[in-house]
Amino acid sequence: MMKRLVFDAVDLRSALATQDVALREMIADYRAAGFEIILSMPGGLPSHNESTPEESLGELQALAGLCDAIAFGGPGAGSRALHLDDKAVSPDEFLRLDYDELLSLVEVS
Repeated sequence: MMKRLVFDAVDLRSALATQDVALREMIADYRAAGFEIILSMPGGLPSHNESTPEESLGELQALAGLCDAIAFGGPGAGSRALHLDDKAVSPDEFLRLDYDELLSLVEVS
C-alpha cells in the first residue's frame, strides 16, 4: 500500500507563507521517497482574503504543483494516510520529525 501525506489546503498555504523553501523541499523529499502527496480541500476552494473566484483558482493552481492529487471534500473515509493540518501535525513538527515520529503523534487508521 502506498504511503500518503494529506495536507489541508488552507493550512498548507499558511505554512508556506512562513516556511516556503523548507516545506517545499520536505514535500519534494517525501515524493521522491515514493509517498503520494494529496491536497485536501474539505470546504471547496480556498477563500481566505480572495475577492474573486479567479484568485481562488490561482491559489489552488499554486498549491497543486506540490501534490499528486486533490481531494475535494477531503480524502475518503477508507484512505490510509497521515493527515497534516492544524489539528494533527503542525508544519514545525512536519519539518522536524521523521515519518515514524510523525506517526507516533497521531493514530493513522
